Amino acid sequence: MLRLIIYCVCFAALAAPAATAWAQSDSAEPAATETPAAKEKASSGKEPSSKDEPAAKETLSSKATPAPQGALPWEAPTGGPVGFRSPRDLLKNFRVAQSDLFNLLDKQPLSETQQEILLRILYNTRRFRGDQVMSWRRPIDWAAIVKEPSDYRAELFTIEGTATQIDQIPFDDRRAMVFESPVYYRVHIQTDDAPYTAIVYLREIPTAWKIGEPTAYHVRTDALFLKIGDTAATTDDTLELLFVGVNIGWFPQAVEEHASLRPELLYLSRAGFDVGQIDTIQRQNGQPLVAADREAFYQMLAAARDADGKEFQQLMAPEVDLGGLLTAPQEHHGEIALVRGTARKITRIVVDDADIRKKYGIDHYYQINIFLPLGEKSVVLGKNAENAPVYQGHFPAVVCVTEVTPSLAAEALQAEANGKIVNEEIAIPAIFFRLWSYPSDYVKQYDPNGRQPAPMFIGRRPELVPLAAPMSPWVGIGIGTIFVVALGALWLGVWRYSRGDDRFQREVLKPKQGLRPGASLNDLDLESRDGPDFSNLN
Repeated sequence: MLRLIIYCVCFAALAAPAATAWAQSDSAEPAATETPAAKEKASSGKEPSSKDEPAAKETLSSKATPAPQGALPWEAPTGGPVGFRSPRDLLKNFRVAQSDLFNLLDKQPLSETQQEILLRILYNTRRFRGDQVMSWRRPIDWAAIVKEPSDYRAELFTIEGTATQIDQIPFDDRRAMVFESPVYYRVHIQTDDAPYTAIVYLREIPTAWKIGEPTAYHVRTDALFLKIGDTAATTDDTLELLFVGVNIGWFPQAVEEHASLRPELLYLSRAGFDVGQIDTIQRQNGQPLVAADREAFYQMLAAARDADGKEFQQLMAPEVDLGGLLTAPQEHHGEIALVRGTARKITRIVVDDADIRKKYGIDHYYQINIFLPLGEKSVVLGKNAENAPVYQGHFPAVVCVTEVTPSLAAEALQAEANGKIVNEEIAIPAIFFRLWSYPSDYVKQYDPNGRQPAPMFIGRRPELVPLAAPMSPWVGIGIGTIFVVALGALWLGVWRYSRGDDRFQREVLKPKQGLRPGASLNDLDLESRDGPDFSNLN
């Protein structure tokens, strides 16, 4: 029997950010904390042991409210004040006053005071929730901004274009401690719909991006307008407009944009998935699902729902590489494969977040707990098979889909009502999201702090795999009859052949080879030798 050895990786949490004189502490915010505690809820009903099956999954939300009943437990999401009417209103609550915005003088270099205001705004971009961004952002009117820039100060705009240059700017020690990063970034974006250049300051960018050299990344950002940049080295047709970015998405169109791009990532990008979200997914491998997964999860779910059948099928692997997903998940994010296994439980998850409903048109999805077949292999979670969880026959996984067939939905409802499990063979063309983990009594037998790892996939709809239909008894009788008739025909043929051979011997060979009546062997002209004849040997 083959044995697949899986090595577990442990992750540690970091301390909360420090406060400074100009960055108001989080305790002053009249809302849920920025870093929520994990909430987990065990599934109910008669379930297989946790050795084999995931506990109830976690749900994603942008609100600081518990997951709905029946949903799988997710990390509680980031909350925030709900009474803010605009980005200016939110910034004002965090020490970016209207007077600060007046100090952002247009067409002049950034002064030290203006730099301080820029960084204060940059620090507070982390407080913008997804539903607020959806509500406040607007298409950009370049001509209007250039004409009356003060009217649009700290307003949120969506900018699309090509990132032609990325600069990395170091923080001093004090600010590095506050931002929990030694650097921030300045991205030059050549816009698609105007001759102007947008200079966008950001806390983070995709880790794959090249720094300090010409680039051609297709991007989209939601950013707050600050001011018109220094015009000493520009003309009215080449103005630089300064922004602070709340986010930035990378939507590559060709493999030439970066050597790390795989065909399936380009496909997902064209379907609306921000490839930069892979960074977030990679950081969370092996961990419970958290609020940071939210945007990437729903983007991938929407991409799977809208998948083009032909191209999707061309990129799909015929089976899941379970060993690769467990040992090196960071190399497989976004890969497409046919996921086959036994469905054990199906849960319908209601999406309450208004921004997700509006942005992606998703108001619910289904989570399917599935057993992946191992065949003759076994999986060991550790180096020592004698003191580690061992899996034979199957391994647990989770698939999230946007729809299920009516028959599968009906069976899931019936199983839930009767306190039983679903037991259907299904196949789902799906995208690998990431490796997640959940509490497991079986794993805790070997490690009190251990969690069960399970691959998570995202797809559109599962299809039932039909089992071989039982053979009719009349078919068996027919096959048996044919066999008996064939056997009889064979015996009859052998018998008739045997009779013909006897007749040939009697009527043809015997008269020619037999003695004449009254003759003996002595009358035949035969040569007799006492010993063996070696005359033919040289």
